[in-house]
Amino acid sequence: MTTRINTQLTEKGIELILTPAAENALLEKGYDPTYGARQLRRTIQKHIEDPLAEAIVRGQLVDSARIEVDVEGGNFVFREAQPQAADAPLCYACGSKMQPAGSCYVCSSCGATSGCS
Repeated sequence: MTTRINTQLTEKGIELILTPAAENALLEKGYDPTYGARQLRRTIQKHIEDPLAEAIVRGQLVDSARIEVDVEGGNFVFREAQPQAADAPLCYACGSKMQPAGSCYVCSSCGATSGCS
């Protein structure tokens, strides 16, 4: 069901990533012994889609963001996902793979930075 959400978000360049804890919490909240997983759609809408839409409208999410959904203290939390190592660029100075450092990258070999303000 989150595939549909990601399809809609691609227009804004936003990618949604659910942690295993978030997936488990959705399943727990969205499953009812009487009705099975019928409630799952409403659960995703209530806990993921609605808060995400509000954040987009308020301008809290930038285009081309990778948003990670996790669970903390029983509540769903949204945060910018750290780039994966495969996403990291190569250093322009020495050619080594750069490491994420906040919102930019730093080369662990020579210390060059990329994308830092």
